[in-house]
Amino acid sequence: MTTMTLTYRLFFGLLKNALFGTEIGVSDTESCNTETLVDVLRIAKKQTVFALVFDAIDKNHLQLPQQAVLQSVVMVEQIRKHHILLNGELKALAELLDTHNIPYVVVKGQVVGTCYSQPHLRQGGDIDIFIPPTHFEEAITTIHQAWNAEMDDGDSDKHIHFLHNHVSFEIHHSLTHFYNKKQDAY
Repeated sequence: MTTMTLTYRLFFGLLKNALFGTEIGVSDTESCNTETLVDVLRIAKKQTVFALVFDAIDKNHLQLPQQAVLQSVVMVEQIRKHHILLNGELKALAELLDTHNIPYVVVKGQVVGTCYSQPHLRQGGDIDIFIPPTHFEEAITTIHQAWNAEMDDGDSDKHIHFLHNHVSFEIHHSLTHFYNKKQDAY
């Protein structure tokens, strides 16, 4: 059985602390030197939870090198600004679809972010919307006409992708894909 290193124990402890307010769970936080904390931030960045982990480091008064603090503050601000941009674009799309009475459901990332105690700390990527298949073509036409968006279906049989104001959107007509067509009907 493999045991987790201090770095990974600390990473998961800080992430749980940020998400759920639990104790970090690493009894020897004094041995968490600055090098370990910088490694934790590298992991957090790779896992797209940087702002959450940095916030937990700050709230738990763990010491980072000054340069790491400055870089982290800049990254957290970029994540916050991107969150605002995503929400603004999501609102604009919702208003467009509502105006045309096109039903939709926001799925995945932006919805998950609402569960965070501080949603602006969630590092977003794209916006995912589900449109029922019966309204899918109407939605695509409406978005294309209103926003002059170039639609790209790539190789996906589940969604169409487009960019608007540097924000990536995926408009889904299917949220699951089974190998059996009878199962896909449900």
